[in-house]
Amino acid sequence: MFTKGHDCAERKLMRATIKDRSMKDEAEQTFKDRSMKDEAEQTFWHDENLPYIEARSACNSYACYEKHTHPTLSIGVVEEGISKYHHQRFSKTIGSGSIVIINPEEVHSCNPKPNEHWTYKMFNIDPCWLPDIQQEMTEGVEK
Repeated sequence: MFTKGHDCAERKLMRATIKDRSMKDEAEQTFKDRSMKDEAEQTFWHDENLPYIEARSACNSYACYEKHTHPTLSIGVVEEGISKYHHQRFSKTIGSGSIVIINPEEVHSCNPKPNEHWTYKMFNIDPCWLPDIQQEMTEGVEK
């Protein structure tokens, strides 16, 4: 969604132009998934009222990704299948019920076992939004 090195104000200004490009990239990836196996399905969720959150659902996916980073805080939940999770500091096999939390700009990849599918949910959250939410939650709370 954003590039490393921009402050929060710049990121907010960039959001509108990047959104169109990222949606095109996501549609292309959905096509690649479906072409690999007919039953694979990916869904992306965006809501203009919550522009700082993106949700992704991949069902019966065989797609594999190179090591990469995201400018967002990413939270993933494996619903079905087994995956090899590579993080910049470790590698681990994860499966149904596993939850991963990936800080912004951390190098990682997460791929299903060869020739097997997996189902997962991914939430990408703009880290600039989190302090605002924390402040709202604590306003008026006595310490």
